[in-house]
Amino acid sequence: MKHPTEFWRGCRDGLPVCAAASIFALVFGGVAAERGLSFTEATLMTSLVYAGASQFTALQFWQEPLPYFTIILVVFAINFRHVLYGASLAHKLGNFSWAQRFVGFFFLVDLNFALSEKRFEEGARTRGDVGLTPSYYFGIAALLYPVWVIFSIIGYIFGNLIEDPKVYGLDFILPIYFLTLLFGFRMRSNWVYVVLASGIATFLAIVTVGSPWHISIGAGVGMLVGALIGPKRAVAGSESEESPR
Repeated sequence: MKHPTEFWRGCRDGLPVCAAASIFALVFGGVAAERGLSFTEATLMTSLVYAGASQFTALQFWQEPLPYFTIILVVFAINFRHVLYGASLAHKLGNFSWAQRFVGFFFLVDLNFALSEKRFEEGARTRGDVGLTPSYYFGIAALLYPVWVIFSIIGYIFGNLIEDPKVYGLDFILPIYFLTLLFGFRMRSNWVYVVLASGIATFLAIVTVGSPWHISIGAGVGMLVGALIGPKRAVAGSESEESPR
């Protein structure tokens, strides 16, 4: 490992969300047992799919006979944002080998994406900073993935330990955490435009198309606006720096 301190930094940065992830993993395990999945099926789903929102959505349609096409379509709609995540990270993985990229994209979830983007920006702003490295990225995954899988199994074995997270306000933990990450990008020149565009698109998608398409639509519009505005502002900034004073 070239940057062992970066590995532990990734573990440290990923630690705050593990508490919330463990709660939702417990709930998933309990719901999987209630829906009639065998222990093997539930374990394989949580280990191989590794996408909380998609797993919960699939369980909503889990009945006999299984509506395969519906499950595939809905899960595709929810996870389409990962295509956008991959496109955004593609040029930031210069320190990754092809094998590391292939394995790394399996562990790509919302948390990894947000923290990786933030770590890349920190490296770009600070002279001598290694930036986003495989050690940092897999440090996050090394902590979050086992927590998700293990607590899903515990939830399956012991049933619905927490039947309704909303009763305890636990459903707000992840949104608050991701809002914190969102505000970490507020120094970007196009931050306000991207947030507004994504928020408006998400709202319009909810009232017109409905769930779960609003997730991918909101993410897609936000990234599109960021791509359209970002280069123009960068050019304008460079021109102002070169102009005589």
